[in-house]
Formats: sequence, C-alpha cells, structure tokens
Amino acid sequence: RNAAVRTFTIKALADLGYTSTESQGNFIFTDIGKTMTAAAFREACAAKGVQVGRDFPPMEKQWARTSLGTMAEMQKATEVFRNVLKPATNPTSGKGQ
Repeated sequence: RNAAVRTFTIKALADLGYTSTESQGNFIFTDIGKTMTAAAFREACAAKGVQVGRDFPPMEKQWARTSLGTMAEMQKATEVFRNVLKPATNPTSGKGQ
C-alpha cells in the first residue's frame, strides 16, 4: 500500500510539473523551488489543513519533504498541493492581451 501511495503522490506532483526524488520510504522530497520556498509551501498547506514535513537541511529552501499517509489522506493532500502550487501550472495567464 505504501508503494501505491508513493507512486500516486509522485505522479500527482509530476503532473503539476514538479520533480520528486526516488524513494523507498514513507516520505518523498519534491523540488518546489520554482514556485515558492519549502517553508512557504508548508505554511500554505497547513492553512488548508494539510501538514507537510519539517525542514530537512541542507535542502530546506527548495525541496519539500512530504510524509506519506493513507491513500485517502494523500488524495486530500494532493488536492491541496494542486491548489497551493497552481500558479506554477499557469504562470502566463492573460499573456498577449
């Protein structure tokens, strides 16, 4: 089950344009630095009821550490991730008008 949840979460983030490291554990690292710092990501997710892992030096600025939960928890979490990271998926909205 952990592998299925990990694959689901990594794919959801990849679909948004974010790369995660390979993992065999119950957490992943995702490079969200093109949109915000890991701390800003964590705070934005917390404001929407989803807790994201602590800073993990030396990658704490650009890489978010996300602990994996159950499939239901990660389905909720990835919806929050989509909302929080949405600016990265449509940065040129209105361009050319």
